[in-house]
Amino acid sequence: MNEENYALNNSEKNIIKTEDPNSFLRNLGNLGNLKNLSYLKTLVENYKLSDKQLIEALELLSDPSLFKVYNKNTIVRLELHLRICKAILEVVTYSSITLEYDLRDKFNNGLNNFAEIYYETIKHEPENTHTNFKNYNINFLLINLRDISRSTKLNNTFDIKVTLDKVLQNNYSTKKFLKKEETTKFDQANSYNQILYELLSLNYSLNFTNNTIYKVLQYYKEDYLFEFIWKYTYLSIQHNLETKFDISKILNDQEEFIEILNGKGLAAPPNTLLFGILDFAQNLCKKTTHVVTLVYSYFLGIEALQKSNCTYIWFKSVELLLFLSSKEPGLFQEIVQNKINNFKPLNNSQEFKDILQYVTRKLELEDEFLKNLNLTKNEKIFIQKFTTEKSIKLLTEIVIDRLSCPVTRKITGDFFILLCGHSISHQFKIQNFKCPFCNADIESDSIYNLSQNAILRSLCKFIEQDGYVYSADTNSYMKIFENIPRGPKSSKKAYSKGMLFAFEKADIAEKQLEYPIAIMWFTRVLHFYPKSYSVQCRRAIAFLNLKMYLKAINDLTTAIKLKPSKSCAYIHRSKIYIIYKNFDNALHDIEEALKIDPYNKDACSEKEKICEYKKQTGNIDRPISNFMQLGLSNEILINIFKFVKFPLNLILTCKSWYNISCDHMVRAEWIVYQYGRAHALFHAIRLGPKFINLSVVKAIITNDAIISSYFIQRLLLHFGQLDQQLELLKMEHNANNQNISNVRQQNPRTPWASDLDISVFIYLLEEADNQFKPIELSKKGNDMELFHFLSAGPHVINDAREILDKNKDQIKQLILEKRFIPFPPRPKHLQAQTNTTIEEYPAKDGFENNRQLNIIARAILICKDLVTYWKAIGYHGICKDVNDLVMQGAVLILYPPTPPEDWTRPSTKDVSDRLEELIEIGFELSYTIIGDIMQLFEQRLPAIGNTLIEAFIQARNDTKENLLSKCLIEALKPNRKLKGTEVFEFLYRAIDGDKESKFSETMEFLLKNKPNNNTLDNNNDPFNPLEFSIMYYNWCLKRFGENAKITENCFEDILNTRISIDNYYKQNQNNQVPAGLMQEKFKNECEVFKIYCNARNFFKPSHLPIICQAIHDDILKTLFEYYLAILFDIQTLHTLQPIENLDLNVKLSVSTIEKKSLFRNETYKDEWSNELEKLYDEVNSGSLKGTNEFREYLKRFWEEYIKKL
Repeated sequence: MNEENYALNNSEKNIIKTEDPNSFLRNLGNLGNLKNLSYLKTLVENYKLSDKQLIEALELLSDPSLFKVYNKNTIVRLELHLRICKAILEVVTYSSITLEYDLRDKFNNGLNNFAEIYYETIKHEPENTHTNFKNYNINFLLINLRDISRSTKLNNTFDIKVTLDKVLQNNYSTKKFLKKEETTKFDQANSYNQILYELLSLNYSLNFTNNTIYKVLQYYKEDYLFEFIWKYTYLSIQHNLETKFDISKILNDQEEFIEILNGKGLAAPPNTLLFGILDFAQNLCKKTTHVVTLVYSYFLGIEALQKSNCTYIWFKSVELLLFLSSKEPGLFQEIVQNKINNFKPLNNSQEFKDILQYVTRKLELEDEFLKNLNLTKNEKIFIQKFTTEKSIKLLTEIVIDRLSCPVTRKITGDFFILLCGHSISHQFKIQNFKCPFCNADIESDSIYNLSQNAILRSLCKFIEQDGYVYSADTNSYMKIFENIPRGPKSSKKAYSKGMLFAFEKADIAEKQLEYPIAIMWFTRVLHFYPKSYSVQCRRAIAFLNLKMYLKAINDLTTAIKLKPSKSCAYIHRSKIYIIYKNFDNALHDIEEALKIDPYNKDACSEKEKICEYKKQTGNIDRPISNFMQLGLSNEILINIFKFVKFPLNLILTCKSWYNISCDHMVRAEWIVYQYGRAHALFHAIRLGPKFINLSVVKAIITNDAIISSYFIQRLLLHFGQLDQQLELLKMEHNANNQNISNVRQQNPRTPWASDLDISVFIYLLEEADNQFKPIELSKKGNDMELFHFLSAGPHVINDAREILDKNKDQIKQLILEKRFIPFPPRPKHLQAQTNTTIEEYPAKDGFENNRQLNIIARAILICKDLVTYWKAIGYHGICKDVNDLVMQGAVLILYPPTPPEDWTRPSTKDVSDRLEELIEIGFELSYTIIGDIMQLFEQRLPAIGNTLIEAFIQARNDTKENLLSKCLIEALKPNRKLKGTEVFEFLYRAIDGDKESKFSETMEFLLKNKPNNNTLDNNNDPFNPLEFSIMYYNWCLKRFGENAKITENCFEDILNTRISIDNYYKQNQNNQVPAGLMQEKFKNECEVFKIYCNARNFFKPSHLPIICQAIHDDILKTLFEYYLAILFDIQTLHTLQPIENLDLNVKLSVSTIEKKSLFRNETYKDEWSNELEKLYDEVNSGSLKGTNEFREYLKRFWEEYIKKL
């Protein structure tokens, strides 16, 4: 259980807040509350307490006055109390702490008081079970605590490394060669504490070693522990059979037990060692993530129950079994209940019934205790409930799989663990000193033995019941098959566990007529064994059943080339030729088959069919190409279809394309081709139920689509739809909660995978279960978060390198074994629709957020080998998915926003070398990325811009002129939101030659190549936004001046936008701002028009056809009552107000005298006069298509002008 589960309610009295261990320990005196006690246990077991805090806790726990009331929870509390004491003393044993004698004496004296509390409590317990309730765990804990506290180890510092070396050399393994176990003289009474101490030493040693060589052993920690457990369990059970001492009298008699506790008489009750071993196994089961540990514990409990005649051991065995039944009811409930019901002790059957009642009563109180604390039990691994027969078979299969060599698949008790972390049996002959799985080098002094002989010896009867027999020659168990398998023979070559697993899955799918699944698994087998004749033939038959004839022919032709002396492939290929009515080729194959096997019944039958067909068709044969035209054309059409990015228009053209699009195999090939193996399933689910169904998803997996554990984790988070009534009630009762309503308004779309069909969902889980360990899928984990911490995400980049190198093997395992692949990034056209200020995880649309992708990009920048790992599992789109973030991040690391004191400015070579290094592994330095980098560093371009440009030129092998031209195009794109004009200014200074012409050409290029290009006379859309950013227009006016040609072009675009705003108002009088335009941007687009009008008269007679659509005084007054009035020497009725341009920090205004000087050109005046006169005539005739406001201003101006004339 994690720390969250112990979060406490502040309203409860006497409950210490758990947010901070230090604040908790400052108030440690109140341990009477069960939640506080539980939290203390969590802190101790997770090693969150300092040495001083451990001593303080032990002092407080030594006080028996904490138990003032005897009730039904007292025994549960007392056991928890003693287990915390035991955990503290074990931690002290493996630390540098030395206990003072006074504290040790105080603790030992308190044990007697705890024993008295226990016996007093069971006297007060109601006799609702015909006997007083007893908990033998407390008897064991009191004895064990007495012996641990008296141990001399508490006075000395314990060296973990020494213990680990001792364990590896003496108990289990030596380097390179296995040593046979020596017979051990066993004296249980005197050695029980020493053996338990060695068991704990092994556990702590494997947990806390800092030796990198031994860290590979941590994965096999529980295997080492259970080998130790089974070794001494066997000896302890043998001793138990020889002992006929009735221990129940000692445990039930208070005075006699306290005498033993004080060291009078027996050193410990008989069978204490076996009880301690069972207790240790139960504690392992509470924390384990390995199913095999639960299975080993089950067999341990059964063995102890059936072989022991002691009530003391019965109690612990039954508790262990019932605990497993509660933890994993699907796997253990039926079989445990069956075993307990059928257990018949040789004598004392009533005592066993009493023991069963004790344990049941104890577990009931513990369940009630957990419910009161609001603690949740662990997630179940096995959701399905198995019958007793199936449970026994499944348990045996789990044991067999664990004890089998991954290469030879033979069961053995002797394994080698390699430094890379893989294990093999000692029977496998290592070739060239390379690991058979990862090809890592094997050094002679880095091979460790993992002996499993004690486990194998103890469980051999269960293994033999499953059809395995012991082979003295190979010292291993071998399976006896009734029939020769159809797969590759393992005697000639050692095959990996993955190939055999895939072959078994293919065989099952083939028998169940699941041909797409069979094809998928046969394909995987062929990756390992490409020259398998039988697998090629069987995959061809699967293709044949799916009517994929050309693929079947290809496989059969390959099989014939591999083994031309076998008849099977000839016979099946002839059947396909018959379908295409190519009787000549069919007859040829049949005759070849009969040459090989003259008495083959299938071949003789097929030959008769061919002859009959030839008679019916008049002995007329056609070329194969004509008769395969239908099949060939279908496959060509399928190939055409899968190349089309958006096939909807193609589907609507004719029914043939529609029929092709409905085929599940076609859809699978299309989705895999378009989105790749890594993201095919994600996008198939994203397209919704109209695209994906059970047949489609099976076909997608057949096409080698990748299922990752992260995909399943996200699928579990998203699957299922919200209860609409509940959502309405939530909104109703949270009416004032703006966050809830805002989030729901911003996410109107159906969340990813929420509408997935249940059959598809279940199939994906089953498929993932086949590919991964069930225990991995049952974890409520998040591989993205795990990757974040393993890659040192919370640390600064300088510290992260060392941490990531340390965790590199775990990250490699996460990618290669769990196939961790991030979800695809959100497309840019969807990013514009998403409010980036509220970025929830996981995102409703399923796409990966930038924050998570930054985690991936950052890790790649630290360790580029990660790209190789992803590509190894088929995720070839990794570079494309995080390309922008990686390339920007690489430059950002070289030029940090806040440089440290020891930072040195990188040279051009440093930057180009880093970029070229990334380009070599698949990343791309596109012009868009260069534009993004310049935008990222726009404030620092005066200092570092030239270095960046030179580095980009070297990395791309480009010319300066071309690069700057592309950079200018990127800078002027309207969707690029620059903060200032530094990028324009930098490019202006960097460009050689006629700078104004370069900028003008770039503007023209972007206008020509933009989608849905709108010209000045195109008013179909009510609103036409500015083509470029407002800052750019202002910058052009300042940099090039009001008389430049480029400035006039800018004004035309500004005028077009300003007129379109008026058009929008005419159509939408109720709206204040055009749709899609923020209030601030709308204001700025109107303001930039005023700025240009204040600079000079940019109006031309050619603008009148669009100005006639204006309604606002900003346009009409400026033209008619100011500029035209000056031009024609009429009284000006309007005055331009100076506009302060905050972006440029300058004032743009021109005096009237200066403006008059612009109109002394008589030709220019005549052009205006002619155009205005035409429009005036159209107004009078009623043919002018313009606004009423324009007509009024035009009439008023022209009449005033006529009067003057």
